[in-house]
Amino acid sequence: MAKYEPINYNINLLGKNYFIYNTTNKENKICLFIKSLPHASFCPNCGVPSREVAATYHRILQDTPIHNENTTLDVDIYKYRCNNPKCPQKVFVEALPFASSYQRRTDALNMFILGVSIYLSNEGASNVLKLLGTNISNDSIQKLYDQLEFVDNPDVKAIGIDDIAIRKGQTYATAIYDLKDHHLMALLRGRNVMSVKGWLKHHPKIKFVARDRASAYAKAISEALPKCTQVADRFHLLKNMIDKLRDILKQELPSTIFIKAGKVLKHAPKKIWVEQACPSELLKHINYDNSAPINDKGKVIKFDNKRRKFKSQQYMDQAVRRHEKQTEIIKIKHDYKLTAASVGQAASKYHLNPVTIRKYLKMTACEVRKMDKPRDYKKRKTIMDDYLNIIYKMMCDGLTDNVIYYYVLSQGYNHNKSSLWVYITDISQNNFPGRPSVGPIQVKKACYPPGVVCVKRNKLIKDILTINGEISENTKKNQKLAVLKLSYPVIDKAQKMFKKFHEVLMGNNPELLDSFLSTYKNSIISGFCETIKKDIAPVKSAISLDINSGFVEGNNNKLKLIKRIVYGRSGLVNFTKKCQLAFMASQDKFQLKQLKTKSTNLKIHQISA
Repeated sequence: MAKYEPINYNINLLGKNYFIYNTTNKENKICLFIKSLPHASFCPNCGVPSREVAATYHRILQDTPIHNENTTLDVDIYKYRCNNPKCPQKVFVEALPFASSYQRRTDALNMFILGVSIYLSNEGASNVLKLLGTNISNDSIQKLYDQLEFVDNPDVKAIGIDDIAIRKGQTYATAIYDLKDHHLMALLRGRNVMSVKGWLKHHPKIKFVARDRASAYAKAISEALPKCTQVADRFHLLKNMIDKLRDILKQELPSTIFIKAGKVLKHAPKKIWVEQACPSELLKHINYDNSAPINDKGKVIKFDNKRRKFKSQQYMDQAVRRHEKQTEIIKIKHDYKLTAASVGQAASKYHLNPVTIRKYLKMTACEVRKMDKPRDYKKRKTIMDDYLNIIYKMMCDGLTDNVIYYYVLSQGYNHNKSSLWVYITDISQNNFPGRPSVGPIQVKKACYPPGVVCVKRNKLIKDILTINGEISENTKKNQKLAVLKLSYPVIDKAQKMFKKFHEVLMGNNPELLDSFLSTYKNSIISGFCETIKKDIAPVKSAISLDINSGFVEGNNNKLKLIKRIVYGRSGLVNFTKKCQLAFMASQDKFQLKQLKTKSTNLKIHQISA
C-alpha cells in the first residue's frame, strides 16, 4: 500500500451531509458536482424534523475561485415532506449550510467579495474580482452592501466627534467614533445642533465626549446630555493660540529681518552678484582641445569669432558710406570705359585720382556686390586664441554657455572673465543664429553682502511657537533671537505666552488655567482668553483627564481617503456603510465570517472591544 493516502475534505468544505462526486474544468471554468445525502431536515415554518424525501431540487451556485479560475457548484438537494399535520408548509427544501435560500453565490464568496471591496469602489472591486476569477457586477456588489445592517451600540460611554467635508465648502457631515476602539459609529448628515442632538438622545449612557471647539457640538451635547463631561481637544486649543500669536507677529514684524554686526538693519541691504562655484559633476566627462574644427569631409571649418555691433552708430555710418560708394562705382562703370580719355574725364568729374578710377573700372560685379558687407579684416592675436576653437566645438555639440564658461576656466584661463563671456556670446550669435544665450547671469547669483543674516518672518514664528529642545540648545539661534528681541519686544512676549500656555495645557493642574487667564486678560491675547472662558469646563477637562480626540483627526484622514475612492454614486448611506466596514476590518478581532448570519440581512453588532 502507498505511503500516503488521500484525505476527504468534504466535511470541512461542505459539511457531513454533502459530497463531491464529479468535477470538470473547461475553458478556465471549474465546476464541482455536489450531491446531498438523505438526512433529517427541519421545516423552516414549524421546526419539526423530517426524513421523508418528496423530490430532488437542483441549484447552481458561484463559489470562491480555485487557482483564480471561476468556480461553480452544481448541487443536487432534496425536498422533504413536513411531518406536522398542522403545518401549512407541506413540502420544503433543505437548507444548505454554505448558501442561503434563493442565493446564487455561496456565503464564502459573498464574504470574499466584501473583503476585496472594502477599500475599493464597486466598479474597481468588480474589475479586480474578475482578475481573481469571480464574475460580479458593481450593482451586485452594491446589493450586498444594501443587505448590511450595522446594529448601533446604545451602551457606549465615551465618544469622539468631529465634522468632515463631503464636498468641501458645500456639504458637511458629522463623524462619531467610539473612544475605546476608535471605530466609526455613525456618520450624520450635516453638522448642526439638531442632527447631533437627536443621535445623542438615543445614547444616554455616554459620559465623556472628546470634541473640537465647535460651538454647535458644545450646544448639542449640553442640551442632550447635560451631565456628560465634555473634553476640548488640546490640539485645537494650541492651534487657536498659535494662530492668534501668528496674526499678531505678522502685523508687528516685516517679512524679512536683516541682522549685521549684532544689530537689526532698518532697511534691506542692496544685493551683490556673486559667481557660483562650478558643480563637481558638470565637467566630469568633457574633454576638448583647441585644434581647428573639421567637418565630415575632413575640411577645416572657418567660423566668425569677431565682435561686430551692427546696430551701433559707427557701423550704421559705415554702412551708409559703403552704399554711397557702391552706387558711385556702379555709375562710373556704366558711363565710362577703361581708356585713357574716359579715365581722365571720370577723374575730372568725380574729383578722384585716375588710378582710383582704373581700380573701380577693373572691379567685377561680384566685388561690387560684396561692398554691402563690412570688410573681414585680419584679427589681431589675443589671449583668447587658445580657447576659441574649444568654444566653437562645444557649441556644435549643444553644450550650454555656463558649461563652456566653466570648462574654459578649468583649462587654465585666468584673465578677464567679462571678455570670456563676450567671446562666448559673439561666437554664438555669429555662427549659431537662434541659439539661447543668457550671458554671465547664468553663473552668478544675487546675494546680500557678507556678514548680513536674513531672518524670514515665517521661519522665526515657527521657531518661537515650537517646543523643541534642539532649537533651545542651538547657540547661534539663541544669539540671533536675543538680537531680534531687543528691536522687537513683541517676540519675547509671544514666546513667553506660548510656553506658559503649553505648560498649563500639557500639565495636570487645571487651576493653573485660571491664573493664566487672569495674568493675560488685558494683554495682546485678551480675545483668546475670552474664548477660553466661554468654554472653560471642557478646557479644564482636557488638562485633568487622560482623554483627547487626536485619534479623531487620524480617523478623518482615513475616512477622507475612502471618500475619494468610493463616494459619489450611492449617497451618504452607502458611504457610511463602506466606512463602518473599513473601520471594523481594521480591528484585531474582526473576521469576515462574522458577517454571515441566518437572516436575510447581514447584521453587524457594534460592540466596543
